[in-house]
Amino acid sequence: MGYIKNSIFLILFSLFFQSLTGQENTLRAPVNFQMRLAGTFGELRSDHFHAGIDIKTYGMRGKKIYAIADGYISRIKVSAEGYGKAIYVHHPKEGITSVFGHLKRFNKELNEYVLKSQYKNKNFEIQLFPDSDQFPVKKGDIIGFSGNSGRSSGPHIHFEIRNINNQHPVNPLHFNFNIKDNIPPKIFNLAVYSHSTKQPTHQKDIYEAEAVSGDSYQLLNQDTLYLNGPHSFGIRAFDFLNGTKNWCGIYNLKLLVDSTIVYHHKLDEFSFSETRYINSFIDFEEKIKNNLSIQKTHLQPNNKLSIYNYVKGKGIISFDDTTTYELQYIVEDTYGNKADLSFYVKNDPGKIQNEPAENDSVDYDKLMPFNTANNFHTEDIKIHFPANAFYDTLYFNYNRKKTSNRLFYSDIHQIHNIYTPVHKSFSLSINTKEMKNHLTNKAFIAKIKEEGEYEYEGGKYLNGSITTDTREFGEYVVMVDTIAPKIELISSLENIENQKSIKFRVTDNLSDIKTYNGYIDGEWVLFEYDPKNDLLIHKLKNHQLKPGSEHELELYVGDHKGNISTFYRRFEK
Repeated sequence: MGYIKNSIFLILFSLFFQSLTGQENTLRAPVNFQMRLAGTFGELRSDHFHAGIDIKTYGMRGKKIYAIADGYISRIKVSAEGYGKAIYVHHPKEGITSVFGHLKRFNKELNEYVLKSQYKNKNFEIQLFPDSDQFPVKKGDIIGFSGNSGRSSGPHIHFEIRNINNQHPVNPLHFNFNIKDNIPPKIFNLAVYSHSTKQPTHQKDIYEAEAVSGDSYQLLNQDTLYLNGPHSFGIRAFDFLNGTKNWCGIYNLKLLVDSTIVYHHKLDEFSFSETRYINSFIDFEEKIKNNLSIQKTHLQPNNKLSIYNYVKGKGIISFDDTTTYELQYIVEDTYGNKADLSFYVKNDPGKIQNEPAENDSVDYDKLMPFNTANNFHTEDIKIHFPANAFYDTLYFNYNRKKTSNRLFYSDIHQIHNIYTPVHKSFSLSINTKEMKNHLTNKAFIAKIKEEGEYEYEGGKYLNGSITTDTREFGEYVVMVDTIAPKIELISSLENIENQKSIKFRVTDNLSDIKTYNGYIDGEWVLFEYDPKNDLLIHKLKNHQLKPGSEHELELYVGDHKGNISTFYRRFEK
C-alpha cells in the first residue's frame, strides 16, 4: 500500500517557498561573479546528503563572500574538520539562515572577535554564538573570504540556506540565483532487484542505458526484461550544469508503470538527523564494491527519510500475469530539465531462480530483527546493537581469524561484512591477548582497512577487554600505540621578519593527532591545524615579536593515546 507525505507539511512547505521565491531579487548572490556549481543540494555523499551547493572558485582562495540579505551573524565555528571556518547568518525577515563553509578567513571585525576568543580559550577549534545585535549585517556586506578549510577536497564555497525555525537545509536553487542550467540529467544504469520471501539477500542485475533520441534513454541491446514475481528497481543518474564538468546530484525522480506514478521523491528539504538514511536510499553494496551510486526506488523497513512524495507498495512490484508492463523513469533537475528511461517488463513463468528450494538453508550465525536491540557474545567478543541499528532484519555473521601479526593484541574479528550499512553506533568489546599493565592505557580497537592500513576507533581497557563504539561492519582488532607524533619544521626560522607564518608537518602512526599547543616566550600562541595536509600553521601577524631580540618557540603535539612529542628552538627577529 502506497503512502503520501503529510499533506499539512506539503502545504506549509509550498507556502514557505512561494513566500521566498515568488519575489524577484529577494536575495542577492553570495558572490560577485558568475556562479557555477561543483555540487548540488541533496547530492549523494558518504553517509549524508549534501546540505547545500558548492560554488566553484576555480582553484582560487580569497574570493569575497557577501551577505545575501539583511540580518545578523548568529554563529561562527572554526574546526579542523567538517566545514572548517564557517559563518551562519540569520535573516529574520526572509525566515532563513545562510551558511558559508570552508572559508579562508572572516572579515576584519569577525576575525578579531574569533582570534580574541581563541586566545581566551587557548584553542584553535571554537564555536561562538554572538548576540543578535553584536554583528548586524546589511545585504551586500562582505562577511568573509573563500578558502579550503576543514574537510574540503579543493577550494570552493559551500553555501547553504536553512529554514530559520528548524535549521533544516532547503534547496538553494529554488531562490532565483543567477545560475545557468539548460542541460538535462544523464542516465547511466538500471538496477533490477528480486524480492524472494525465502532468502535474505536479493538477486540483482545491472543494465547499461543508452541515449536514443534527445533526452530519452533505453536499455543497451534490449528493451524487454523477463521477470517473475516481486521486483524493485534502481537508477544511476547525474545532473550536469553549464560551465562545469562536475557530476552533480539529481533533484526529482519518478517511476511510472503504465503511465501511473508508483514512486516519487524530491529533494527540497531534509533534517540533519535523517541524512544518514542515505545508506538505505542508495544501493550501499554497489557503492562499496564498484563505486556506483544507484538510487533505489524501494524502501527498506527502517528507512525513515522524509523526502518521499509517494511510494506504492514500498516500491516492490509483482509480475505474475501475462501482461507486458511499460516502465519509465523520469529524472529532473531543479530547473526543469528532464531525461527519461523507458523499458518493458514481461512475466517469465519459467524464471523461478528467485525462489530457493524449501530445503535450502541460509548461512548465518544469528537472526537480528531491525526494530529490537540485539546482542552477540562469544568468549572473545561482545557486541550490543541498539534497536533500529539496521535498515532491515539482519542475518548476522561473525568470524574469528587467528593472526601472528605482532602489531595485534587480539585475534582478528570479522563482524558481518563491509557491504551492509549500519545506521546507529554499536558497542564493541574485544578480549585482548596477554597484555602488560603498562600497555593497557595505550590499547585501542582498530578497524583494518587494507593490508598495513588501520583506522583508529578508540576504546578503554577494563578487565582484559577493550570497549568502544563504532558504526561500521568489518574486521576489527586490538592494537597498541606507544609512539608519539612526528613533528617536522618545514619553514625557516631564519630571517623570520620576512615570513608570514611558521609551519610544521605533524603526523601520527596510529591513533591520530588530538592535541597541539604552541608557545612563544612562554605564552600560548595560536596554531591552526589542517589535518588533510598534516599542517600546523602559526600566522606571525597574530603575534607581535619585538625586532632584534631572541625568542623561544615550543610546540607540543599529542595523539589520542596520550603520546606527546615536543619541539624547541630559539630564533631571532
